[in-house]
Amino acid sequence: RVRLAVQAARWATALSLLAACASPSQVEAQTQDRSQSASQATSAGSSACFSGERLFADVATYSAFGFKTSGSPADHAVAAWMADHFRGLGASVRTEHVAARQFFPSFTQLNVDGRILDSYPLWFPKATGPEGVAGRLALEGDRAAWPGAVVLLRQPDREARAAGAPAPRPLRERLREMASAGAVAAIVVFPYPAGDWSASNTFADTPIPAVVAGDRDHAFLTAAVARGAGARVVLQGRIDPAARIDWVEARLPGTTSQASSDKVIVVSTPLSAFTGAGGERGPGVALQRAIACWVAQAPRRHSFVFVAPGGHEIDGAGVRDYLASHAPPVERVHTWLHLGASIAVYDWEGRNETFRMLAKQSDETRLLTNREPVRAQLDQAFAGFPYRAQLASTAVGYLG
Repeated sequence: RVRLAVQAARWATALSLLAACASPSQVEAQTQDRSQSASQATSAGSSACFSGERLFADVATYSAFGFKTSGSPADHAVAAWMADHFRGLGASVRTEHVAARQFFPSFTQLNVDGRILDSYPLWFPKATGPEGVAGRLALEGDRAAWPGAVVLLRQPDREARAAGAPAPRPLRERLREMASAGAVAAIVVFPYPAGDWSASNTFADTPIPAVVAGDRDHAFLTAAVARGAGARVVLQGRIDPAARIDWVEARLPGTTSQASSDKVIVVSTPLSAFTGAGGERGPGVALQRAIACWVAQAPRRHSFVFVAPGGHEIDGAGVRDYLASHAPPVERVHTWLHLGASIAVYDWEGRNETFRMLAKQSDETRLLTNREPVRAQLDQAFAGFPYRAQLASTAVGYLG
């Protein structure tokens, strides 16, 4: 709660500082008096909006909607919940829909040598029949064993990346090679610290049935390969070629005598997720709601636009439609703040059964901007945090 509240207040301070300036040169020339004024404005409007209890309650509510796969009833319910929040603040709200191809799983099973392992489809799934597909297990590195096999892959973990391990080739490129060699299915392990399976956002179909499994089962799987065990993958569901993907936009116009109708500040965060995503998506959703609450009460030199799209895990279907059809023109955007994944979550040590959270923020947290003057403002607003703003010459992640 405290960590979320501090993050929210820091983002409000950053927006106050940025919104007080009409150009990069003015940002560079900002005075200490202006900084103090921004801090006072933030403090005056933030006490209720940025309380830790309120932020955490929003995270809990978001998580309680359950698996929010794009186009699902839970995904639609989250979009309606966000739209209601923005309307309650007096914003002009618009909810639009885009049709996108989506898979809705009904039954997934990974059976290895008679043992059922926790698993989930790798997106975009290639379904099987009711009996599934079966074959002996093989390792990715044993290409000669691929024909007729269920191939086990493990993505590099954080320690390996930190030690300079080379990045693997794209996952679906490797899967296509296996399919061409006659592999019948694949098991993909993402080494996340808690040991559970982790779903992967997609930009392409999987060429063979593939599931993700938890890192806690990796030792069992490699031992099963060594003893020549077999595996069966069952992956059933339906494809909707035109699933409804929502995006929500809320607008609050400028209110001060110096308000400019020409410039807008955009605040965005995705809504959809393969899982409950309390830690991944929840903080961004809670922070966006809190910032909108604060902005609705504060004097505004610029208009604000809040964008909350679905379709995140299927190539950003919602935000791509928003950008193409309704987003403010680039020349009108003063600042675009994107609230990404896992904001304010704790770091960890160990993994699987020895997994333990630490009382510090994740070292992988990134604060990115494409403007040098803005970087100085972000460093000022987030002073005391264990990371500094970085320059990015191109759009990264969600907006890339």
